[in-house]
Amino acid sequence: MEPARAPRPQRLFVQVLASFVLTLIGAVTLAVVLSFKLAGAYGPKWVDQVTGEFELARPTLERASNPVDLEAAAAEIAARFDAHARIDSRPRSFIKARRQMHVGAIRRLRRGRLVVLPPRSPLEYPKVVIPLLSEQTERLSAIIVVEPNRPRSILIIISIIGGFGVVIAGAWMLSRSLTQRIIKLEGVARRLAGGDLSARAGALGSSNPTRADEIDALASTFDDMATRIDHLVRSQKTLLTNVSHELRTPLARMRVLSELMTDRMETDDLAARHKDVERLEEDVGEMERLVRDLLTSGRLDLGGSSALESIPCDLRELSGRCAERVGGRCDLPDRPALVLGDPLLLERLLSNLLGNARRSAGEGEVSLQIRRGDDELILEVIDDGAGILPEHRETIFDPFVRLDEARARDAGGTGLGLFLCRQIVEAHGGSISATDRPDGARGACIEIKLPSARDAAAPDSADV
Repeated sequence: MEPARAPRPQRLFVQVLASFVLTLIGAVTLAVVLSFKLAGAYGPKWVDQVTGEFELARPTLERASNPVDLEAAAAEIAARFDAHARIDSRPRSFIKARRQMHVGAIRRLRRGRLVVLPPRSPLEYPKVVIPLLSEQTERLSAIIVVEPNRPRSILIIISIIGGFGVVIAGAWMLSRSLTQRIIKLEGVARRLAGGDLSARAGALGSSNPTRADEIDALASTFDDMATRIDHLVRSQKTLLTNVSHELRTPLARMRVLSELMTDRMETDDLAARHKDVERLEEDVGEMERLVRDLLTSGRLDLGGSSALESIPCDLRELSGRCAERVGGRCDLPDRPALVLGDPLLLERLLSNLLGNARRSAGEGEVSLQIRRGDDELILEVIDDGAGILPEHRETIFDPFVRLDEARARDAGGTGLGLFLCRQIVEAHGGSISATDRPDGARGACIEIKLPSARDAAAPDSADV
């Protein structure tokens, strides 16, 4: 049973949000910079240059003999500043059309002084108005309006396009980073679905676990799932092969006994017939135990902890009953030893372990001890048999593994007992291991750790 993983930080969410915010800030910054940079060409410096140049040239412009010469001279000066000049020979109409013009600005024009009209909207630039006075009357005879050639709206559009370019570039980089990893993960999933159980996603992004985001976590979870599926498929194939082999032996013996019984039907040797029937019943019982163990193992393998009946169980009562069957000794605590689990499976667990210990010890001593640990109960099944070599202490919990094939088969073992014990323990949220005896004497010790009832998880809160 794997412990529930702590929730991962939402790094992908932060990455997407940060990318969006930074891209937006970059787009706005670029738009503002472009706008100011382009607009700066027609700022106060440009106004000062235009007014200064036309102030110097105004006497010449006022002496122009005809409107054509005046317009040509004004256009020549304005072209130096990337602007155009418009001649208005009706000053009064121009002033009346500019109702928003300040009274002071009107007086300045009538006195022959230059006026700068500020923009009325963000899409406009300032305008320089140069009054021309008549030499005879010294009154306004014409007005020259100088404006930039480039409309401000074009600059704003350029800034907006630049901002959109930054947004598109940022979105492209982010989407490419995400889609490339998702496409790779989809390809690995397709390979796995096609039967390639070796397909793994690996590190899609950063190899540093502290920088992994949700897609990296998904890839890691996918690899864990693929590894588990590969393990389960291989285990099922191995189990199927071993089951076929194990069933072949009792079936062959049953076939031989059936033939012998047929041959002896005509004899009056009742003792031989009874012996044949007993041997046949033993073989049927062996097959029955094998099928029962396989069904229990399959139920635990597929259902995990959800296949358990979850009720408080006192291990003292179960241990005493199971130890009595094999003539074992119990060392039990004074208080109830409660676990949350399936009483039938827990009794099956204790019966298997004590039965194995009795077969190993022969006429020797078998004992079962229960003690309390930190939020857990520790069970030890001890015998004074031959013991278990260190290199065999992991493999004995695999299916159809027997340390002594002949003895195990003669004693009625199916090779699934310890494998089933491990499944039962893990389904209850515990662990099982083989060790030396605590007192150092000859023999073996199977140690089981189960969460006590107050700390046992609900059956559907974890998986095997």
